[in-house]
Amino acid sequence: MWYSHCFISLEGQDNALISLPVSFVERENCSDISSDSRTYTLSNNYSARGECFNWDVPNEAVNRYTLALDEYTLSVECDKACYEFQVYINKRIISPEPKINIVVNKGENFTFTSRYIYTVKE
Repeated sequence: MWYSHCFISLEGQDNALISLPVSFVERENCSDISSDSRTYTLSNNYSARGECFNWDVPNEAVNRYTLALDEYTLSVECDKACYEFQVYINKRIISPEPKINIVVNKGENFTFTSRYIYTVKE
């Protein structure tokens, strides 16, 4: 299993909005965050210890998400599907974490590419 730890600062932010594909299935712990369709609102009032929220991705169909903060949006796409998606958040940072199942046998190679697109809001 591989997953990123892309820590993004929440300094000066009231909320973080994360938009996920419809194929992502909420786990029970997602009931603690509000959702408007497939966009979830996470406030930065969590403790220093933080919280994790998880989604299952049946059939490993896609690996993309969008994180919107006050000043910019981060859109992420990966050419390797994920089987689970997790968001870790505490009072200082948010970390979207798509989990990829990788099996590489001896003598084989494996590559994948993730693209991070920052768009500054005007």
